[in-house]
Amino acid sequence: MSKRLAFAWPSKALAAAMFAIAVLLASPPAHALVINVTGPGPQFNFSLGPALFGAPGVTPAELVTIANAAGDYWEGLLDSPLPRTVDIQVGFSNRIGDALAAAIGGNPSSIGAIGFTASPSLPWFVDPTPFDNSEYATSFEAFADLGGGRLNTVAAFTDAAGDAAGKFDLFSVALHEIGHILGLSTQFGGQQGNNPLEIRDPLPFAGSLIPLGDGHLELETIDALMDCCLARGDRNLPSDADILAVAQSGRFTEVNLRFRDVPEPSAALIALGAAFSLLFGRRRRA
Repeated sequence: MSKRLAFAWPSKALAAAMFAIAVLLASPPAHALVINVTGPGPQFNFSLGPALFGAPGVTPAELVTIANAAGDYWEGLLDSPLPRTVDIQVGFSNRIGDALAAAIGGNPSSIGAIGFTASPSLPWFVDPTPFDNSEYATSFEAFADLGGGRLNTVAAFTDAAGDAAGKFDLFSVALHEIGHILGLSTQFGGQQGNNPLEIRDPLPFAGSLIPLGDGHLELETIDALMDCCLARGDRNLPSDADILAVAQSGRFTEVNLRFRDVPEPSAALIALGAAFSLLFGRRRRA
């Protein structure tokens, strides 16, 4: 006569605990950083308003969509043990002089505002698929040892075609301005002066000294996202140097970097980046 193995069902409490653990393991981790982007509100109107009804080729709804995509991008790059929510109001403004955009708030802030230029002489490229860089024929990266190991300092795309050619990338500018609100604000720049920003533990590449000026990166390589300027027909994404600078200034303790094991940059890529910087005029981002 064969024997059967006995099986004891777990208690209800144990079963509930096992189910909860299974749900946690199956669910993707929630970001501690949440960035909410809306149209103009009191913060915007006080600092940058009254809001203008769009810019040539861009509606307010399209601006909010692009800025939300930029916020989502930063959410995936920065983290910290404690939850943090940042509310950002965006709109078009005539109070930003000859810059592409200006950000209010930061260091760090739970609320901010970004005004974008509506000048017809500064045309925007509104990318319906901002996470797809196929409008740009050329990509390049740059690397430098700033004291904590070889660090990625540029993640850029150039040689735009189609509707992106000859225009300023709205997605790049939104990424840049949100970086100011998350940490590299004018206030932080004033406190830091022209002293380099030291990356400290527990962030990776601790000991790196990132050159700053007025809250912008001032690296020898061109086209860091958080430097001062953007060229027509270019797209700048956050390099690891940008991510670390925003994390250190904004008091984030965890980052998702593009390069952990950093390859040696090729001389051809560095020369290509320098050539594009000379050929195409760059416009200041606030």
